[in-house]
Amino acid sequence: MNTKLTLSIPKREVDFAKRIAKKRGKSVSKMVEDYFSELKRVEEEAKKVNDPLINDLAGIISTGSDDIMADIFGKKRRL
Repeated sequence: MNTKLTLSIPKREVDFAKRIAKKRGKSVSKMVEDYFSELKRVEEEAKKVNDPLINDLAGIISTGSDDIMADIFGKKRRL
């Protein structure tokens, strides 16, 4: 079910959004919908990262190396 949403946006921004939408073959409404969907996805992903169980388990597996940055990035550290 779609719901109408009224926004107050400066005219120059609306004109810009309409030009971009036309180039992308979408409506401005569809671009806004896509933006909110992506924002929701990112927020849900962030919630997973902040899960207390994940935070408790983080760091309990040792790589056996003193240079964790070298392990992460696969580089040898220059001395």
